[in-house]
Amino acid sequence: MSLYCKNRFSRSVQLNRLYLSNGRSEANCAKPAGRGAKTAIAEAAGKANRVRCAGKTSKSPGGLAEFWSLGSCRAEVRTSHGGPAKSRAPGGGLAKNRASGGGPAKCWASVGGPAKSRASGGGLAKCRALGGGPAKRRASGGGPAKCRASGGGPSKSRASGGGPAKCRASGGGPTKSRASGGGPAKCRASGGGPAKSRASGGGPTKSRASGGGPTKVRRSNDVKADQPRMAVLAVHVGDTALGFCLWALSTRSNSKRICELIGEEEIEDRHAKMFWSAFDSRTVHLILVGLFFMVVSFYVGTLFSSSPTVLVGSGDTVPSSPSKGDLQYKNRVALIYRTNSVTIPESGVNICPLKFNEYIPCHDASYLTKLLPKLDTSREEQLESHCPQLEDRLFCLVPPPVDYKIPIKWPLSRDYVWRSNVNHSHLAEVKGGQNWVHEKDKLWWFPGGGTHFKHGAAEYIERLGNMTTNETGDLRSAGVVQVLDIGCGVASFSAYLQPLDIQTMSFAPKDGHENQIQFALERGIGAMISVLATKQLPFPRRSFEMVHCSRCRVDWHANDGILLKEVDRLLRPHGYFVYSAPPVYRKDKDYPVIWQKLINLTTAMCWKLIAQQVQTAIWLKEDKDSCLSENAKKNQLLICEPVEITIPQWQSPLRNCITLSDQYDFQKLPPRSDRLGVYSKILEKLGVSPEMYEFNTKFWKEQVSQYWKLIGINTVDIRNVMDMNACYGGFSVALSNLPIWVMNIVPATMSNTLSAIYDRGLIGAFHDWCNPFSTYPRTYDLLHAYHLLSHYQSGERSCSIEDILLEMDRIIRPQGYIIIRDEDSLVLRIKGMAPKFLWDVSLHMLENEEKKMEPVLICRKKFWTIVACSTIFFPELSNISSSLLDEIISMFGFMSFDPLPL
Repeated sequence: MSLYCKNRFSRSVQLNRLYLSNGRSEANCAKPAGRGAKTAIAEAAGKANRVRCAGKTSKSPGGLAEFWSLGSCRAEVRTSHGGPAKSRAPGGGLAKNRASGGGPAKCWASVGGPAKSRASGGGLAKCRALGGGPAKRRASGGGPAKCRASGGGPSKSRASGGGPAKCRASGGGPTKSRASGGGPAKCRASGGGPAKSRASGGGPTKSRASGGGPTKVRRSNDVKADQPRMAVLAVHVGDTALGFCLWALSTRSNSKRICELIGEEEIEDRHAKMFWSAFDSRTVHLILVGLFFMVVSFYVGTLFSSSPTVLVGSGDTVPSSPSKGDLQYKNRVALIYRTNSVTIPESGVNICPLKFNEYIPCHDASYLTKLLPKLDTSREEQLESHCPQLEDRLFCLVPPPVDYKIPIKWPLSRDYVWRSNVNHSHLAEVKGGQNWVHEKDKLWWFPGGGTHFKHGAAEYIERLGNMTTNETGDLRSAGVVQVLDIGCGVASFSAYLQPLDIQTMSFAPKDGHENQIQFALERGIGAMISVLATKQLPFPRRSFEMVHCSRCRVDWHANDGILLKEVDRLLRPHGYFVYSAPPVYRKDKDYPVIWQKLINLTTAMCWKLIAQQVQTAIWLKEDKDSCLSENAKKNQLLICEPVEITIPQWQSPLRNCITLSDQYDFQKLPPRSDRLGVYSKILEKLGVSPEMYEFNTKFWKEQVSQYWKLIGINTVDIRNVMDMNACYGGFSVALSNLPIWVMNIVPATMSNTLSAIYDRGLIGAFHDWCNPFSTYPRTYDLLHAYHLLSHYQSGERSCSIEDILLEMDRIIRPQGYIIIRDEDSLVLRIKGMAPKFLWDVSLHMLENEEKKMEPVLICRKKFWTIVACSTIFFPELSNISSSLLDEIISMFGFMSFDPLPL
């Protein structure tokens, strides 16, 4: 069933999740996602315990939080960031409201129910209780507090920060009013009730009592937060607990809600009066029948199918007038494998079953099981990337997990992420004592600890700075710009290097430490799945000033130190190797033997042990080719044969040798602040002149400015970015002044420009886009593909566009953006395919480097989810006339009821 709000209420609302429970009196909603609003409808019989919406507050700015409860159910609403909070509970239920950040809090209870309201940050607090219920109100931050109670109920009002406090009670109820900070206090009681008012800070006080009640006056000497976008309507009728969660997403430009079943502020009272006045027996019947009809129409589409239905929620920007096509999709849920020829059905790309929500094709355990007999497990080869043949790959869209939410924004995400997005507790259980990660309500909390820095990464980093500078500075003054963190865990080391403006490439395997890289990327920290085993890492030689291993579970001493020689390949001259592990400090077991082997290996490689403190040892890689040559003559090591540095080292086996320097290694690089504009020597060898390089940098600065105009979003909403064909890194440089990190990918079938990217102080990796990337699903906010697809159509290594688009969809987050620039024919072809991937798409034209117009495709992944459905039948609907159904539809403000396609 598709559900729309009439235009007079606003734009659109979309059905997200259906809960049915016979006889239960609780309706739960999925938590709000990103900048969305949310509406819940619930019905229950008799004394309803509660209707609640999990996650009453959210971090998204904007909208209304509203809860209506009929009968004896309590209505409770809490909002922040300035959003209004409204709560109405007629029929004796508690109406409780809290608003912060300047938003108004309004509360209305009747038939004896209490009404409580609190507003902070200068927001208005209004409270009305009828039928003898108490009315209580508190406002702070200068906001006014108004309170009215009738039927004998007490009325209390308190305002601080200079706001006025007004109170009125009738029917004999007492009134109390207190204002501080200079605000006036006014109080009125009728029917014999006492009237008390108190003002401090110089504010005036007024008190009036009629009907014989006493009056007391006392006078003595005279606050903002997050705005949720949650709208909740609760209606209790009938004998079935039925909960619908409806998502309504609003524009970023204002904090108004997009869709409300009650309507905008100016028409709210009119609709409220109509709603209450219509509550006769016929209206109750209409509501009951209408809700039954909603359920039946939803299940019509699933009556004869066991496949889940795919429901799609749109992005932040919604068309002003919704159409049925915006909310209905024909994509089927089915486990489909790749065939020799790719044909996308008219219904769209199929959706993988929900259990594949963390599918990583090249690290798939089921496929790996077939390979294990052929792999060298003693060297951890099974943890490397092993991409299935095409016929063994899934060809379906990877779904988000249940209750997935738009990730928390940076910098808050460094410390907190939604638990439902990475719902794995093993790491917290085994590493909680080391302060890796802790569970905190609905969040994961990262206190910044690690196995060897339980007291925090910041203290550990400071200690490393002292060790590398002989107590005279920090890692920056030691010349560290780029760090490779091996076995990074949840990447807290990288997170706390960022204040020093040190770029870190973090990696760890997909092993028994459940989803550690997924945690890192969800936090907004640059990381990827990788392991030191049998192949060279996908980074160019001499790219890092520091390689860090803190309990990284690598046997550096084994196999003639071949893994340590890979570190030597990656370290720049005068770079540091930091090792924090038991062999450094423990004297039991075989640790002394391991330590001695490390000393022998590093000495042969001409490394110098410069510091050893607590649990950490640091070596300096000295630039002494003469030392290496002399040790080679003593048969202490082997010297590698030269390789062509312009060709990416991709999937190359590890080399048990040391590489000597060549002329392109003798480039002295400036500090990080000046490194972004460095012209790397390797570009000269690739035939790129300094003028071409400078023009490219300027070009991308202009293009990024155009991109933001086309996308039309706030840049703080983007944190994880991947440039899929990074060339010289100009796109990344143009983003360097924003709170964004960029994974610069240089295709393995192109020239090695990644060395030039690292020389600019940036990070990245080699990759072949004919294979999936080693990362978890939903890890990037923005993908940029500049003439990538045409390269894989015309080059020696060709592969299907559909495969690359499928991989883009896997790694982009819901509501994430994909920018594609390429040849006209390819862009038009992708534009036609994009909706089948559940992407919104718009076509634009921009100038290329040759000052010619070329197409730019802006795609946005929709926020969709799988909803599992069952069948249900309501015989009560068999005799409903069409005119009665029309009246139900008109009363609820729905435009259409349509079965969802299968």
